[in-house]
Amino acid sequence: MATLTNRVSAQALRGQNVVVTLDATDAAKLANLTAGQTCTITGNTGLISEIFSGGVTFLIEPNNMGARFDSTGTPGILVSGTVITVN
Repeated sequence: MATLTNRVSAQALRGQNVVVTLDATDAAKLANLTAGQTCTITGNTGLISEIFSGGVTFLIEPNNMGARFDSTGTPGILVSGTVITVN
């Protein structure tokens, strides 16, 4: 299990993929991630759908169309500093 921190706020609409951006320290962990791994953000689960290994980002796809990855208090936005747990 890995714990990563999103470093750039991103659009996080209900039922849509969200882009997670890492800093240099967490980006070193990208090599250990694989598409299909389960992630948890703000109590909702999803799967890593794409990893951009040449950069510092990856996409998380919600497990169901009702899942929300937005941060508490900021509807529709995954804010910088949000913790993502990867299993």
